[in-house]
Amino acid sequence: MDIGLEAFEAARARIAGHVRRTPVLPAPLVHTDAPPALRLKLENLQVSGSFKARGVFNHLLQLDEEQRRRGVVAASGGNHGVALAYGAHRLGIPAVVYLPERASADRVARIAAWGAEVIRHGAAWDDAHAQAVRHAAEAGVGYIHPLGGGRTNEGEGTPGVEALDDPPEPDRA
Repeated sequence: MDIGLEAFEAARARIAGHVRRTPVLPAPLVHTDAPPALRLKLENLQVSGSFKARGVFNHLLQLDEEQRRRGVVAASGGNHGVALAYGAHRLGIPAVVYLPERASADRVARIAAWGAEVIRHGAAWDDAHAQAVRHAAEAGVGYIHPLGGGRTNEGEGTPGVEALDDPPEPDRA
């Protein structure tokens, strides 16, 4: 799926006020006096600790009132679940996050702290994902996939749009 610059810019405007504009810092190369060619967008400073909050907010903010009332479900290995729990809490949307049994206690605690229901299921992400999809279908709620979908991808692309605004202009975003 190709997403144009206009979609990323619209997502950026939509999620403004819900996520942080994170800094871009030069990353000097070891053993050279050359100016840094590499610049880092510090998404680890984002509201949920990763860029995933951008995609989650872009998706959640486009739900209609009925969808918000019913709630959302996701499967996660960690970062998407934390972002979904945080975003759902901020917007007053019920959320359920499926995690594999091996998910760290820290991730479980962070997700639960934001009020999402945490369900551990299966040995791997694929198991948690399959159960979350079943749950969403049976309960009639939206499933927010961590890796795909236009709304999520549009939001997750917004760091690149921000980086383009921060001089010097990067070779790639």
